Amino acid sequence: MSEVPWKEKLLVPVVSIVLTGVVGSGLTVLFNHLDWKSRTKFEADKIAIENRRTEIKKIMALCQQRFFLSNMIYKYADESDYESVKNLDAEYTKVVRDWNFNLHINRLLLEQIFSPSVAEQFCDEDILKGDVKNSASVHSRFYLLGKEVGYVLKQIKRNEKPINLVECHNKLKDVGTALEDFYRNIIAYY
Repeated sequence: MSEVPWKEKLLVPVVSIVLTGVVGSGLTVLFNHLDWKSRTKFEADKIAIENRRTEIKKIMALCQQRFFLSNMIYKYADESDYESVKNLDAEYTKVVRDWNFNLHINRLLLEQIFSPSVAEQFCDEDILKGDVKNSASVHSRFYLLGKEVGYVLKQIKRNEKPINLVECHNKLKDVGTALEDFYRNIIAYY
């Protein structure tokens, strides 16, 4: 029987140790990379969701500002507190300007964040084409209310008693209903 030289005896264990180390290190690097990739995606998704929530809050705040100011103008006009109505005129005009300036951007954001149907509920194609009568969107309701509020403001500026307060009140109720439905749809997504 011939004896195996000592070099050959050590070769198998040394190769086994080296291969185990290399394979183990490779697997460790692979698993660490997959874990890092997963955590990075999770953090990016978390940031994207927070950014979406911020945009939604801005849209909802703008809706609430416009509704609140319209309601306050109606309330003060109904109470014949015309000085308070005049004081709200500039603020109301600014909110309407902001609303109109951001209308298409907000519509696209709602479509991207939620769905085309939510964007349509906010501002549909009919109103964009100028067809207010067939539109049931939040924007069309605000548009019709805005016309009534505009009449109230003009009449008060001319020191006249507003004659369209009943119509203004009805339009406020329409906007309130449209906003409530719109908010329900948004909240349903979260």
